[in-house]
Amino acid sequence: MSINTNTIERPELAVDIILPVKANAVIEAGEFVVCVIGEGYAREGDTLNGSYMGIAQESVDATGLSDGDLKIRVKRPRIFKALSFLVAPNVINIGSFALLHGKTNIDVETDLTAAAASLQKYIGKIVGIDENTGQYVISAGF
Repeated sequence: MSINTNTIERPELAVDIILPVKANAVIEAGEFVVCVIGEGYAREGDTLNGSYMGIAQESVDATGLSDGDLKIRVKRPRIFKALSFLVAPNVINIGSFALLHGKTNIDVETDLTAAAASLQKYIGKIVGIDENTGQYVISAGF
């Protein structure tokens, strides 16, 4: 039996999205980006009340500008490697929640309730450790 490709959506490994930027936000290329729920504007990843949107592909500085004056291109990967993490990669963390901690760091938590209590943002699951680099491999939550 063959797969009917007319009815199955093939997932992309990453998609680029364009988001309006929040007034006074300063986002550097490579940092995590969040959108504040109820506002929809992109902000730095260390914003506590936002939803993870992806990784900034360019730098923007909206200092002194109004909401939406600038836009930013954000890559929303399905799978990515964490370059910076608070917990050293260890096989026991595979399957744990990957949490955004600041603009560039990943933290690890086995209990999502504890993560919510610490105001960290869920960005996906740790699905492995790269054998060559020792970095966590994360499957982004969608």
